This record gives sequence, C-alpha cells and structure tokens, in this order.
Amino acid sequence: MKQREKQQFIEEFGDRMDEFGLPHMYGRVLGALLVCEKPMMSMQELAAVLRASHGSISMATQMLIRLGMVEKVSVPGERKHFYRMGHNAWSESFASKLNFLDQMLELANRGLKLLEDAPDETRTSLESMRSFFAFFRGEFADINGRWEGSQRGSMRDETSR
Repeated sequence: MKQREKQQFIEEFGDRMDEFGLPHMYGRVLGALLVCEKPMMSMQELAAVLRASHGSISMATQMLIRLGMVEKVSVPGERKHFYRMGHNAWSESFASKLNFLDQMLELANRGLKLLEDAPDETRTSLESMRSFFAFFRGEFADINGRWEGSQRGSMRDETSR
C-alpha cells in the first residue's frame, strides 16, 4: 500500500472515530495499527507514522487498551513495548456498550420511580427513554450473540481444513 494512501486511510479512520464519539487521535492510532505491515508497532513507530507526540499517542493507546481495542505487548529482548489491535477489538468494544445500555435503562427506571405520582405528560420523556433503551438493549444482545455464534462457526470451519 502506498504511503500516501496509508496516511489518507489513517486520517479518514480518525475522522470516522471522531464522528463516532472517540477523539480523533484514538482513531488515527487504530488506523495506523490496521494498515501496519507488521503485526505490531512501537510507540516510536506510531509517533513517526502519525507525526504526533509520544504524550498524545500514549494517552490514546492507554484508553484504547482500557476499551479493549488495543493490546500492549512485551517482546523478549526488547526494552520497549509494542501495540497491536486486540484480537476481538470490534466485538469487545461493542459488547461493552451493553453495560451503557443497562445503565441508561436503570436511570430511566429510577427517574420514573421519582415521578411515580406525577401526571402522565410529565413522565413521557422518561417512558420514551426507557422504551428506547430496553428495545436496543434486547436487540443489541441478540445481534452480539449471533455475531459470536458466527465466529465460533467460522473458527470451527478453519480448524477443520
């Protein structure tokens, strides 16, 4: 892949992650790791590719590690650490959203309990919120379960070859 095309991919990936709600630098780090021709990159390599400070990359990689998107790797004989995309980065990232949906559903229920004696029109926004998060919580759990099942099936197919 040409260097200019790689840089464009990295920047566009940063833009997409920014639109998704993550800082642009997080997306740039992910983009660089996705198009890296090696299995992992050091902090110095990320800094060179991204033309960014070690501090901003360090902050991004630490948060991406916490989100399950990136893994920090130690290599025997190397004093520095390396970073790579997590094995299940995408599914883990989205699975963590189930917790968010649960928390929002709980908040809606708590709000409705606070307004249990209030007129219906006062409760409308919270009821709508509860319905929305309850629906998406169920749908998302189903989708995630189907995804995991499809991956188990594809892993079985690969090992039988």
